[in-house]
Amino acid sequence: MPGFSTGVTAKTMRGVVLGALAIGAVLVAAPPASASHRCDREQEICYWRLAGYTGGSRAFTLEDATYANDYYDNLSPTKSLNETTSSYVNYHITKSYRVCQRVNQAFCTKSLYPMSAASDLRDKLWYDGIDMDNSISSHVVWD
Repeated sequence: MPGFSTGVTAKTMRGVVLGALAIGAVLVAAPPASASHRCDREQEICYWRLAGYTGGSRAFTLEDATYANDYYDNLSPTKSLNETTSSYVNYHITKSYRVCQRVNQAFCTKSLYPMSAASDLRDKLWYDGIDMDNSISSHVVWD
């Protein structure tokens, strides 16, 4: 259409596009809030779906505010970690974790100390006396 103008120059559009690309690159390069992965390394906390370190695993190296978005490896159908963990190993040499009964790191009343493990969380109790089996929803790093 002759005479039609948006008032936006090519130079302005180029700046907008380059700025958006730069922001996208920063967002992609940022580490995930939940660094969860298959349990196969040292220096991480590992959770298993079932007692005896079986039934699929998931490992973390950072904090995680909710397990609703984390899933066990090698389980079909897929299963969220939220309130389904039955055993754990903390392979860290110096790092402790506080596990929480609620998402968003609420009611974090139990410590998982460095180089500790529990093959059956029915044998471990929260401070209110309830067993920890199938009741962990998040965790924080507790150095």
